Amino acid sequence: MARKVFLPLTQGFADGLDGPPTVDSMRARLGGRLEDSPPASILAGSLVTMITPTGSERVGVLLCSEGEVSHVYLERGIVKRTQSDLLRVFEGETPADLAHIVRQARIFASLSEGQEVHVDRGPGHTQSGVLREKCRYGGLVELSEGKLLGVGFGKLWPAAAPLGQGGATGSN
Repeated sequence: MARKVFLPLTQGFADGLDGPPTVDSMRARLGGRLEDSPPASILAGSLVTMITPTGSERVGVLLCSEGEVSHVYLERGIVKRTQSDLLRVFEGETPADLAHIVRQARIFASLSEGQEVHVDRGPGHTQSGVLREKCRYGGLVELSEGKLLGVGFGKLWPAAAPLGQGGATGSN
C-alpha cells in the first residue's frame, strides 16, 4: 500500500485563489493534523529504505509515522504514504539530495505544539510565532498580531535558535 502525495506547494494551487485560506484548507494542504500515536520504531527525520508495491527499494526521509501508516519524502516534494512495516533504517551514506531534508525533518520532529518558533519567510526575513498545531508536513503558526500561517516543515525551527542562522533551510 503506497500512495503518492505531493507537498503543499505542488498540489491544489487553485484552491487558494478564492480568497484568504481557511484554517481547514491550510491544515489539509499540510497533510492534516498529526495525531498522537505510540512511539514509532523509526524516528521522524530518519533516512529509510521503503519497499515499493513492485518489490523495489527506494531511499527517503521519514516525515511522520502514525501507527501502521508512515509518510516518506522521496524527492522533489514527492511524499509516499506507505505501511510502516515496509520501512527499515537505511544503512548507507546519506544521498546528497536528501541530506538537507533529513536535517529539516529532524528539526520539525523536535518541535511541540505551543512552542515558540521562528518562521523563514524568505531571504533574510523571519518572524516569530507559536506553533499551534502540528500537521504531517508542517504546522499552523500563530503570529504576534493574531494571524495564523500554514508553514511547511522546512521553514520552521525552535525560537531558541539564533536568528540569522538560516533556520531549517541552512541559507542566510
